[in-house]
Amino acid sequence: MIAIFVLFLVVFLFQVGIIDQILTISILYAGGITILNFIVFSFMYVKSVNKKNKNFLIINLGGMVLRLFFVLLTVFIVIKFLKVDVIGFIFTLLILYILFLIAEIMIINRLGKSFNSTKNA
Repeated sequence: MIAIFVLFLVVFLFQVGIIDQILTISILYAGGITILNFIVFSFMYVKSVNKKNKNFLIINLGGMVLRLFFVLLTVFIVIKFLKVDVIGFIFTLLILYILFLIAEIMIINRLGKSFNSTKNA
């Protein structure tokens, strides 16, 4: 939710004229990549929630590796073929990736605790 607010703030700052178009586009590309990465995590987590521990780990850890390669591939494509502010793009991607990774950990931790409490009851 915070990341989406930040992206709206970036668009507002562009409209006011505080940041330029290339930096705005760079930040929006980074936001799009990290949001798509989080959506894929959400889909894979929902798919693995009621599986055995081994299947849960395979789906989530394997998905993490695939998502990491997806992010690296898209970063390479964006930097190589699109006109972006590289420093702004990488910096934004790093910050948003860490924020979404913290959100992923919190979701797994919270839902894991609730699953264990219902399983033990």
